[in-house]
Amino acid sequence: MPSARPWYEQLQIQALGVAVYGAFAFGSSLVLIWLLSRFIRLRATEEEQRIGLNATEHNAVSAAHDLAMAMQVHFREGQVGEPVHVETGSDVEVVARQYNRVAARVKSDTERLEKTVEQLADARDQAEQANRAKSAFLANMSHELRTPLNAIIGFSEIMTTQTFGPMGNERYGDYATDINEAGRHLLSLVNDMLDHTSIEAGKIELNEREINLPGLVESVLRSVHTLAEKSEVEISADCAPGLPVLMGDERIVRQMALNLVTNAIKFTDPGGRIALTVRLEPDRRIALVVADTGIGMTREEVERAMEPFTQLNQDYNKSQGGTGLGLPLVRSMARLHGGSLTIDSMKAHGTTATIRFPADRTLDNAEAAD
Repeated sequence: MPSARPWYEQLQIQALGVAVYGAFAFGSSLVLIWLLSRFIRLRATEEEQRIGLNATEHNAVSAAHDLAMAMQVHFREGQVGEPVHVETGSDVEVVARQYNRVAARVKSDTERLEKTVEQLADARDQAEQANRAKSAFLANMSHELRTPLNAIIGFSEIMTTQTFGPMGNERYGDYATDINEAGRHLLSLVNDMLDHTSIEAGKIELNEREINLPGLVESVLRSVHTLAEKSEVEISADCAPGLPVLMGDERIVRQMALNLVTNAIKFTDPGGRIALTVRLEPDRRIALVVADTGIGMTREEVERAMEPFTQLNQDYNKSQGGTGLGLPLVRSMARLHGGSLTIDSMKAHGTTATIRFPADRTLDNAEAAD
């Protein structure tokens, strides 16, 4: 009889059999599955895996999934104020109810906000309409007042100069002078209102030309000389040498400078000083600066002073006159030229007003000559 094999040889034979059967089964199964996958989808898609095989394979209902899908649809379509279905007794019932409460609040706030926006739009339209009506009224009234005022000024000048002979009593001449000055003052106020309403309505067009700034400064000083003497205020002017030419509307630029200087005279006590300076800044912008040693303003008062028809100190302004259009009108005129107006002021120390024109309005003397 043959001798029995050692146990380990039998183990090797069995192990080899297991390996061969395993390799054959794995390999043939892999090939078969690969062939089947070419014709039949064997694996769930990412979307099916995300939703869950219970729902995709067996049509099982998931309250959590339904809630998540409903919330996603609301987010995608912008329906954040709409409620979702509440599955009573489900594990997400509380979440769905809380979501509906939030959605109802969002919807309510959105409707209230939309109503407020509509009301604001209506109020804006009404304000614009009222502003246009106000501008039209002021413009019409200004035109209507100009003609009789010019007549009053002309007749009072004839009476003052006694063109047709003496009036007899000297007091009549004094009265005529007062009438003439009051008429001129009222005419200047009317002109300011007319300019303001014209700028608001966009009806002013710049008559641009080359402006000789030293000559303009001399003209302004001559215009305010009498007022400065009466107010006992000292005025000086400084134009930088070799100052280039400014391209702009000479009448409007002169009016801006005149408004700033007369405003400074009104609010500077006797013995005070006012300096009118024109300089060329490093960025080639021309700056027109009016600095005074007057009563000055706080920051809040400066902001109010830039609002049309605003009076800062009623008692003081009653004695000085004015419509509250000085600084707002200057700012509007500066913006017509593409420029800006800045105010630096300190209470009881004075105010500095600076008009800056854009660099493209600065012409060298050679360019101006061409």
